[in-house]
Amino acid sequence: METIFQSHIQRIEGVTDADKFDILISLLHASVYAYIRDCETYGDAMACLGNTFLKPVNEVFARHRLNICQQKVGESLEEFLQKLKTLRADCNCRGVTAAENEEAGIRDEDAALELQAVFDKARSLDDAQRNVEIYSSRSAITPGTLALCETSSETNAK
Repeated sequence: METIFQSHIQRIEGVTDADKFDILISLLHASVYAYIRDCETYGDAMACLGNTFLKPVNEVFARHRLNICQQKVGESLEEFLQKLKTLRADCNCRGVTAAENEEAGIRDEDAALELQAVFDKARSLDDAQRNVEIYSSRSAITPGTLALCETSSETNAK
């Protein structure tokens, strides 16, 4: 929340904390203003709003949600990748050294892939599947096409 507000305030030059406080108050709905009514400074108001509305992320649950996330039918790879990136943001991922990685047994060295490489492979598979579906739908034999083929063979045989 503070980031969005800050991006709006940065466009105005010479804004003091008192001005920020006044602007913040003017933008808040009356029901939200009730939370900061007793605050006297911009910093206090932002801290109060943060404590009220920003809840700590349950990292275990966030990792669980990322783990079980599956691509929905009709969802594009780009949409699915964006969903994964959004879920990943709450997981508090951190870099590990090769020794930590090996020790934890997180991944096999042969299977180590970068996100972009995995995405490119998934896109290739998705394109191949789409091509198979198109080919299958075009080459499907229906009673009408079967009769047409039989008529054509009989004509050619005579």
